[in-house]
Amino acid sequence: MDCGKMNDWAAVQLLRRRGKTYDWCKVGNVAVRSEQSSKSNIFSAFGLAAKTVVFTMRTRPLTLHHAILWRGNHCLITSIEELDRNYIKVTTAVVQLVQCQKTRLIPGQGEDELNRPLQDREETISFPAVLTERYQRADRQWPNDMIIGNMLLVVSKHVPLLRAGDVIILPDARKYEVHLAHTTDPYKNECDVVSREDA
Repeated sequence: MDCGKMNDWAAVQLLRRRGKTYDWCKVGNVAVRSEQSSKSNIFSAFGLAAKTVVFTMRTRPLTLHHAILWRGNHCLITSIEELDRNYIKVTTAVVQLVQCQKTRLIPGQGEDELNRPLQDREETISFPAVLTERYQRADRQWPNDMIIGNMLLVVSKHVPLLRAGDVIILPDARKYEVHLAHTTDPYKNECDVVSREDA
């Protein structure tokens, strides 16, 4: 492999928690050779495909828990292939992140100094996710011709598991309710979410 062809730069990221917020944080820079592929990347078992970028880089500790930040694009790693002892090929899906919020109820445990049961409390966490479309359909069973928007929310395994009934709030105040969480992938969870808005 000609090291002179590593004429591009990218940042390796890992999802970390800071307080009540999860963020993709840079853990290092890496020289790469980048190639945009004409093939779509099926990064989700249930959602739409994304554009593919393939990186060649020197061998380094890297897993599908990491991501690549390249030219301002967030690239989810979908496969890592060893080319030889010194180089690896990293295939990624270029995705758009949205910062989501979820509020959960934490049951009170124990008693206060007056022996009264502790009150339940709410905790809101913020985390990045990929919101990809499944389909939309008009549903005449709902009043006012409401639109049922069926979407898929792809979330790192590092984020606490979303459960049916959880309400996710996006930065533009749109709300989605989790209907089903698919948890078999070892690196991410994929949640069916539904938003209902007046047509």
